[in-house]
Amino acid sequence: MKIRLFSLIMESFFGNSNRVDAMPGALENKVVAIETDGGIEPVSALKICGDSFTKMGLNVSTNAISDLEKNPMAAAFLKGGKQVSSICKACDVYEICGGGYFPHRFDGESFNNPSVYCESLYTLISSIQNEIMTKIPEMKEWIRPIASDRHISASTLVQCLECISDEGVN
Repeated sequence: MKIRLFSLIMESFFGNSNRVDAMPGALENKVVAIETDGGIEPVSALKICGDSFTKMGLNVSTNAISDLEKNPMAAAFLKGGKQVSSICKACDVYEICGGGYFPHRFDGESFNNPSVYCESLYTLISSIQNEIMTKIPEMKEWIRPIASDRHISASTLVQCLECISDEGVN
């Protein structure tokens, strides 16, 4: 059994840019929600930020999906890991974390904050990196340093992840 968050973090160290909104890395979000009534909204997870928080007044019958970008809150969500606090941009794990899950960055007024789980994410990401380097010492040269463009093939990545999974990550 795989834990998606752990897999995403491990794959990120090897250059995989297939991300989800929960761990965007330094990428933009490319996901919107279409409600059953045709409403166009940022992802439904943002509903935890307040009553009608995601209601933009947009509908597929009268609007283009790109109209969502005109709303400042929706635009901030779509920018995801590219629009983060200066604290996040200066962090060693920013390229992997991207500031964390967008709803976890909301302080009641804005999303320009580190995740409420910042310290835990940092510990988790750095622990996974250290574990990868311990389990696969010959792969140290391929561990993606911050802002690196190095990538390994998908088949090599699968072998690396299987190696870690077989021995278990402590």
